[in-house]
Amino acid sequence: MRLVRVLTLAVLVSAAGAAMAQDADNGAITLGGHLFAGGGGVRATDGATDDAFIAGGRVFVSGTYREALYAAGGDVTIAGTVGDNLFVGGGTVAVEGAVGDDLFATGGTFRLREGARVGGDAFITGGTVELFGDIAGDLWVAGGTVVLTGTVNGNVHSRGGTLQIGPRARIGGALEYRAESGADISATAVIAGGVRALPPTADREEEESDVADRAGWSIGTVIGLTIMAALVQLAVPGLVSDASELIGERPLRGFGWGIVALIGLPLVGLFLLITILGIPLGLLLWLVLALLLAAASVTGAYWLGLRIRGLFESSLEDPAFGGRVVWTLAGFVALAVIEWVPFIGTLFVGLVEATAVGALLTAVWSRFRGPRPVSAAI
Repeated sequence: MRLVRVLTLAVLVSAAGAAMAQDADNGAITLGGHLFAGGGGVRATDGATDDAFIAGGRVFVSGTYREALYAAGGDVTIAGTVGDNLFVGGGTVAVEGAVGDDLFATGGTFRLREGARVGGDAFITGGTVELFGDIAGDLWVAGGTVVLTGTVNGNVHSRGGTLQIGPRARIGGALEYRAESGADISATAVIAGGVRALPPTADREEEESDVADRAGWSIGTVIGLTIMAALVQLAVPGLVSDASELIGERPLRGFGWGIVALIGLPLVGLFLLITILGIPLGLLLWLVLALLLAAASVTGAYWLGLRIRGLFESSLEDPAFGGRVVWTLAGFVALAVIEWVPFIGTLFVGLVEATAVGALLTAVWSRFRGPRPVSAAI
């Protein structure tokens, strides 16, 4: 399930990029204070009054963002000011501005530039992590190489292959680390709470890789699912709402059509791909299938999120855009928890996603067919 979500997210973001990039200057649109941007190269420079969602091959972000910022891409630079949390991931990631609250970051190479500031805690994983800026809270970091020359007011928890603490580093709390190749701690670095080297494990390389993988997966999942939920809820909010209702009203019909689609569409796509004339159609069909799976994941999570919402609110009205994204994420969290239950959890998640596929197809067909004519009474 998780692999499918990651793959469909990649296809969804790349396919939606051209459609989302309606403003020629920065490839971004604004809706209700929320900023959305996507494409091969994205420059978001105007800021946003609410949450911002940005994805692309090359991403540059400046300006002021009053709420949370979610950004992902091959090469990502955050030079603006983020009022709330920053979630960022990519091949190469650089943060040059100010983050009001917590930082969640993952990348092949991550750099917190000199002059950059994080107002809360920082959770970072990457192949190479270089920290030259300031972190007001605690730092949790995992990477192949970790370099710290900036300031951390709280504690530092480091796991990785190599740890380097520079001469100008300032740590207000304790430094706790485990490094496969040891640590190079400058004698002039200030570490107020002392240093604690954790004992090596039986297989240090595997253990450190596991820590980095789990941290990177968690951060990447939050970023990816949030962007996917926002894009789908923005692109087809009516279909998602209609399909989520159908899941509750006609689950068996949705499940039946979902199974037919999940078995039939890949077989048709494979058949087209092995015929020369059918290759373009086969590729198009696989793209449609990927988009359908992404939309179905959001639909199933939104349906479950609304069930959770019903436990706390009596209102039956559809929430606004921000609420739809939040309740979709709540559904994703619930599905992730349920999936941990042996056998039954995986079965339940599979049933929900298959039913969501069928419900989406039913909702699309209903719109294409239009309302049924009303027969006159005799």
